[in-house]
Amino acid sequence: MNITKKSKSTKKKTILLVCIVIFALLIGAGTLTYSFYVHNTSRTSSESSKSTDPNQNDPTYSTEKNEVTKPTPEETENAQKNLPVVIASAGKIDNTVEVRAFVSGIIEGNGTCTATFTKGSLTVTRSSKAFIDATTSQCEPIVIPVSEFQQKGIWNLVMTYVSPDAKGSSESMEVSL
Repeated sequence: MNITKKSKSTKKKTILLVCIVIFALLIGAGTLTYSFYVHNTSRTSSESSKSTDPNQNDPTYSTEKNEVTKPTPEETENAQKNLPVVIASAGKIDNTVEVRAFVSGIIEGNGTCTATFTKGSLTVTRSSKAFIDATTSQCEPIVIPVSEFQQKGIWNLVMTYVSPDAKGSSESMEVSL
């Protein structure tokens, strides 16, 4: 009976020793992580404070004259963001051709989307209004009857977008009719 008591006591000591080792390892890992974090944070903040010119990222700032140049009213009026137009889908559905697209990089609902299909000298063009989506400007779906396309085959599609503040166009996409 004495043997089992020693065995239980030895098991308890072993479990206690394992717990102490795990605890020490956790404390060591935490200390290393903290010192790594503090070291990288202080280096990053010191690197970002090296620049003393607050206007260095301003495209209207002139380093030669040490002054900020403001665009003329004409430049401001004619300045439009040039944004990519993405064709989400385009294809023949029953007796129509349907195009869905969106404008990445702007959220506004006052633009016009235009789908232009070309095949040689033939052109079919339709427009729709844009509307506000959560992260983009969406084009209302453009639906064109197949009968308006004078030839079957492969047509090239380009979507364009124009608003008071932005403009853009898509890459050309082949659409089979």
